[in-house]
Amino acid sequence: MAPQDWERTLGWLLAPTDENGRRIPSAPPPEAPASWPAPRGRRGPDGKWRWTLATRPDESYVNDLERRSVEGYRHLASQLVGARASRGLSLRALSGQTGLALSVLTGLEQGSAWPSFETVAIVADVLGCRVQVPGSPAGDAAEHGGAAAARVASWRRAGYGPAIPWQIEALGQLQQRMWAAGVSRRAVARAVGVRHNTVTELYHLKGFRFVSIRTLAALCAHLGTRLEAVPVDAPWP
Repeated sequence: MAPQDWERTLGWLLAPTDENGRRIPSAPPPEAPASWPAPRGRRGPDGKWRWTLATRPDESYVNDLERRSVEGYRHLASQLVGARASRGLSLRALSGQTGLALSVLTGLEQGSAWPSFETVAIVADVLGCRVQVPGSPAGDAAEHGGAAAARVASWRRAGYGPAIPWQIEALGQLQQRMWAAGVSRRAVARAVGVRHNTVTELYHLKGFRFVSIRTLAALCAHLGTRLEAVPVDAPWP
């Protein structure tokens, strides 16, 4: 990020707060993830998409982080498309099995919008996959994987769907990467261009919310990894 871009981002992060300590809403800086267009870019003046997800040119990205985030999303979407094709499912059939609108599924595969983690998890689960951040950056991979598998199994026995534990495990992997790199969540938030609370709140069940894949993709890209869809019975990283 260029110095002038950093200054704008930092100014946005330190914007004034109201009497309750909440940041006064304002437009995010143009390079922040909140301002990014759909993964495939923006529409032209005629309302038509300028590019496909696969053909979006490098010069259309606002910065390198967006480019790498979209590359990560493209990889995840292609894995889900491949899983759907291997099962011989049409988008309409997948819509029926997931309960998601056909337009949502089309947008997910074509990159016409940034879906929520919950949406991606629902699709992956029906396709026999799960969504994760690959590879523990430090420590015993088998030990980490066994603990993750046990935690997810506990959530499922308690009656929860896969989306909540998968998101928590993905964010746990990102936390491990922050520890391995010796950086704080606040530093990562500033570098990526999101509020510090946005990163902090992702790790707490109190007030849990599903995050946009855009935010996760940006965090992953900054920390040198990406989301992936793997067979649901594959060993956990």
